[in-house]
Amino acid sequence: MIKLQRIDRSSIRSNTFAIFDFDNTIITIDSYRDFFAYHFGGIKVYTIHLLAAPVLMMAPIFPRINSLFKLLIIFIFLRNCPNTKFKLMCEDYAFNRIPSHINPEALSKIRWHQQQNHRVVIVSASLREWIEPYTKQLGIDDVIATNVEIKNNNLTGNIQKPFYYGVNKLKVFKDLIIDPKQDVIYAYGDSRSDLFLLRSSTFQYYRKFW
Repeated sequence: MIKLQRIDRSSIRSNTFAIFDFDNTIITIDSYRDFFAYHFGGIKVYTIHLLAAPVLMMAPIFPRINSLFKLLIIFIFLRNCPNTKFKLMCEDYAFNRIPSHINPEALSKIRWHQQQNHRVVIVSASLREWIEPYTKQLGIDDVIATNVEIKNNNLTGNIQKPFYYGVNKLKVFKDLIIDPKQDVIYAYGDSRSDLFLLRSSTFQYYRKFW
C-alpha cells in the first residue's frame, strides 16, 4: 500500500496539462466493478456481469453498450441510497481499497509532472465521489468524473450529465478551459474509450508512461 502526504498545489497555474485516465491507468483495477463488489459482494456483481457478457462482447462494435451497462449497475445498486451513506461508502473505498492498487509507474509519472509544475488532471467515467477523496492526497489538481444524481438527499440511480466516457472525455477541455491548439497536453489511458482524448493531445501515452 502506498501512503502519501497531501500536497497543496492550489497555487499552481500552468498551460501544460497531464490528463490521466483512472481505472487500469492510475490504479491497476477497474474501480467501477470493484467498488460494487467491495460493498455489495462479488457474487452479485459478477453474476450480473456474467449474464450481460453476450451483450458486453458487442461493445467494440457498439461502444455505447459499456456506458449503458455502467448506468444499469448504478441503478441496480444505488437507487434510493441515502447520500450520507453513499459518501461514507466512497470514503471507505477510497482510503481502504484504492491505496493497495495504485500503479507505481503512474505515480512516478504524476510526481514528474508535479515537479515540472504541470497541472495534473484525472478524467474518468467512474464516479467522482470515490476517486476524489484519495487522489486529493496525491496532489491531483482536478478530478473530472461522473457525478451521481441526488434528489431529496437520496441517490436517484441516475447520473448528472455528462458521463465522461469515450468522446465525452473531450469535454475536459471545455471544463478546464484548455485549448488543444495552444496548450501542451500529455494524455494517459488504457482503453479504446480513451483514444478520443489521446488523439487530441500533444503527447499520447497508451498503456505506457514513459
